[in-house]
Amino acid sequence: MWRQPHAERVYVVGADPASGKSKKHDWAAAVVVDVATGEDVATWRGHVEPRELAEVASLLGEYYAGSTGQALVVPEANNHGIAFLDELRRLGYQSIYSRRVWDRVENDYISQLGFTTSMRTRPILINRGRAALADGEVRINNPVILQEMMTFVRDDNGKEDHQPGCNDDTLFAWCLAQEGRAVTYSSALVQQEDELPAPGSRESRIAEQRWVWESAEKKIEGSRVVHDDEYLFSDI
Repeated sequence: MWRQPHAERVYVVGADPASGKSKKHDWAAAVVVDVATGEDVATWRGHVEPRELAEVASLLGEYYAGSTGQALVVPEANNHGIAFLDELRRLGYQSIYSRRVWDRVENDYISQLGFTTSMRTRPILINRGRAALADGEVRINNPVILQEMMTFVRDDNGKEDHQPGCNDDTLFAWCLAQEGRAVTYSSALVQQEDELPAPGSRESRIAEQRWVWESAEKKIEGSRVVHDDEYLFSDI
């Protein structure tokens, strides 16, 4: 966690489920993003099954409720995403990303929950991330996201993917959050940036991080890295 939730801000949660079979498989990740600034304010990552990640995303969405009452959860709907969505709905979570798709049977557009990644839609998701970074104003706090960006490349055939032995799960959770951010803006659910509270000074950021660290330190296991210069407290 890098920022406390603020009652007057709007948040989205990008979620990339995985099988959770073992630590040799992909990570399951959930990234919380501030809609107005694009900044990642919290991340959860682990080797868990889709239903467990749904519980995590639900808790994050409730905690970062902001001015909308619940953060919009944007999950990948492919494969493991089906079990994720089933559990999220069973938990009674209401604010879930939906997309309009053409139904050949109904001969009309219908709404479906989640973001289905395909050869056609994958570039859209990647470009959401590129667009967020284009003006250089979106801050990325999580070093894991930065690391996965560094190893996400285009091969000789033009396909964009992570390098062998690397991961892109947290990066794609962040891209899903950026997709939700774009949808939230287009739906006019967020105020103009100049009407929202300012992110804060250097001193206030450090104070926020210390609050988060002190609140969570009893629950965090493993090595910890603290960088006061970057206002960054992360468990990596």
